[in-house]
Amino acid sequence: MSSNYLNKSEEVNKEYKVIEFLKKLYPYYIKYKFQVILVLVSLAIYTFSGRILPIIFGKAIDDGLQAGNLDKLHYFAIAYLLFEFSRSLFYFLEFYLSQKLSNRVLFDIRTKLVNHVQKLPIQYFDKTPVGKILTRMTNDVNGLGDFLTQGFTGILVNLIEIITIFISLAILSPKLSLVTVLYTPIIIVVSIALSKRIRTYSRAAKGKMSNINTHTAETLNGIKIINLYNHKSRTFSNFSNLTDEYFNLNYSLIKVFALLWPSLHLFNLAITATTLAVGAFFFSSFNLTVGTLSAFVLLLRSFFRPLRGILERYSQFQNSLASADRLFELLSVEQETQVGQKTKSSFTGDIKFNNLSFRYGQDLPLVLKNINLDIKNKQSLAIVGRTGSGKSTLVSLIQKFYPVADNSLLINDLCINKFQAHSLRSKINVLQQNNFIFKGTLEDNVTLLNPNISNETAIKALKTVQCDYLLDRQNASDNPKQFIEENGSNLSVGEKQLIAFARIIAFNPEILVLDEATANIDTNTEKLIQAATEKIISGRTSIIIAHRLSTIVNSDKILLLDNGEVLEYGSHQELLALNGHYHKLYNQQIKSSLIESQV
Repeated sequence: MSSNYLNKSEEVNKEYKVIEFLKKLYPYYIKYKFQVILVLVSLAIYTFSGRILPIIFGKAIDDGLQAGNLDKLHYFAIAYLLFEFSRSLFYFLEFYLSQKLSNRVLFDIRTKLVNHVQKLPIQYFDKTPVGKILTRMTNDVNGLGDFLTQGFTGILVNLIEIITIFISLAILSPKLSLVTVLYTPIIIVVSIALSKRIRTYSRAAKGKMSNINTHTAETLNGIKIINLYNHKSRTFSNFSNLTDEYFNLNYSLIKVFALLWPSLHLFNLAITATTLAVGAFFFSSFNLTVGTLSAFVLLLRSFFRPLRGILERYSQFQNSLASADRLFELLSVEQETQVGQKTKSSFTGDIKFNNLSFRYGQDLPLVLKNINLDIKNKQSLAIVGRTGSGKSTLVSLIQKFYPVADNSLLINDLCINKFQAHSLRSKINVLQQNNFIFKGTLEDNVTLLNPNISNETAIKALKTVQCDYLLDRQNASDNPKQFIEENGSNLSVGEKQLIAFARIIAFNPEILVLDEATANIDTNTEKLIQAATEKIISGRTSIIIAHRLSTIVNSDKILLLDNGEVLEYGSHQELLALNGHYHKLYNQQIKSSLIESQV
């Protein structure tokens, strides 16, 4: 996948607004009202204590040192100590409670996200790269989590501190606080200008990281092809280009931050010096005291610490806004609807197509055209045709992966659109060429942890497909609970297929689809499971997609598709008697088999 495509696919043009962000987080926090109140109370007391300390310090100077009253000085010292202690205590409570609350909220978001993704329609996964989804569920969740657990409370504390400092300055000396007011617009303008640049670089860097993850996931999935065709240098070049772009964006971000801190420090020095100069010049007319001026300067210097804290977290805040937007965008994707009728105990495998036509998108060509087909209950239908003729699409429609026109596809004499998707799929099992095998035990891979299927049933199914030796290997292994490695890497392709066959036997569906089920199995293995396959097909509606016609000659009906249209339909003998396309295809395969056997 080219870097240009990735860049285009992850362009971020939306301005993330704080109000929208908070509105989306509100439902998650409102669940924990009591914890939120405790955090706010702890935060209020912590902030209040911080503002009182400079005032106590000033009073100690005026009423204690200058007045020569040592008793008052002792009282102020004790009061200072108590407020400092309470400030530390409530800082601990605020930090602990906010961290606990934020982690609960993050847990809820992560749980909802995983649950949501599992319920998305197949169309979403067709159009969305795996790496992009993976980024949403890992990097973006972590980015939001860092902010919720570290940045959100910090910004809130700093913001409240700034407000209370302004109020405290105005109370101490309204006239002297005008100096601060005069400098404030300049500070705000400079901070906003630099912050906008931080926002731009942060959002762009977020998109680049998603591109890197998408490219990496694609590379790892196709690592065999990359090595086979010696494509490593080109792949690494694309990766290097993406990482260079990401590096340059982060480097630009660092330069902006490097400019931000000296600017704030300069303002800090300027406003402090101006305040001291104005305070000294108008000492009498402003009714100032040494203690008041000292408290004012202490509060003023503490003003820049929370301001710096907000700006330090601004990049993290923007990253979190970008992460949140991506997460909530994913959560806004409409789930696959589960409304409709549930299958009844009297469910049968009757399938009927009525002038069905289908395309994957409005601007895309028809994949299936005017399909009329009637598959009776417990009948076996074989579908043949060249690649791209529509075989797999036909099977996908039966599983209700894609919407079809009303009454164009009936199952058990009911329009498929009226069935609840989850309930319908419980009656249909599909055996594909490449079946996914999970890490764990053989039994778990057969039952898929379905509580209605026992381990004894799974073992019986495995033995039915001649997997006794795999059970023996599992029992003899050092860790039987983790016998199968990730994606079944310690199993052959044929062994994975055998386990998938056992899975079908254990679930015992009313409708069975074999999608090139024996394409990757050697001749000896195929013979071992041929009897089991016939047993599986017997007594249920079965649809078999195959290229080798020798495996489907005993099917009740055979459908020949070409370019999404029905060319021929009938039994093996009926189609041979037509002396048409099927007859020609069958003879070609017979000749090929004879040549291979002679070789």
